[in-house]
Amino acid sequence: MKVKDILKYSQNLYKKYNISIEELANKLKLDLTKKIEDLSYGNKKKVGIVDAILSYGDIYIFHETTGGLNPLIQEEFLKIIEDLKLKGKTIIYSAHVLSEVKRLCDRVCIIKDGKIIKVEEISDINEMKLKHVILKVRNEEKINIEGAMDIKYEKNNIRFSYTGDINKLMSELGK
Repeated sequence: MKVKDILKYSQNLYKKYNISIEELANKLKLDLTKKIEDLSYGNKKKVGIVDAILSYGDIYIFHETTGGLNPLIQEEFLKIIEDLKLKGKTIIYSAHVLSEVKRLCDRVCIIKDGKIIKVEEISDINEMKLKHVILKVRNEEKINIEGAMDIKYEKNNIRFSYTGDINKLMSELGK
């Protein structure tokens, strides 16, 4: 199938949409006449982006979307997401690129090993620095330190992640 054919097919599945395939394709520099099988990785991502946005849903989920896109297309994608956000759409955006997260998100959720370890307002993210701490202990001590997360007790070690003021951590450890 050609890009335009698959997007038209997909568009027919949605009850409402307010943007044309051609408009989105133009913004993302996507050639609608090419066959899907002939597309590069980045262009296949563009097809997925256009398809998702055509749905004009209330919630959008994007995962590592800008990888494989050139910088100009990345910028255009981010503008499209900002526009959806201004229209009151909920965006769930998964990324490792902190600049994108800061630009698009109001809140951030940090996930480690499949578990949520912290949820913060994006305004607080600049102050939040995740530190990984390993304490050598003589016996099986337990800790109760505010900001300590993902605590693991091992034979003579206590491992945890910590967010917050390092001076407060050192004070607590001194006790």
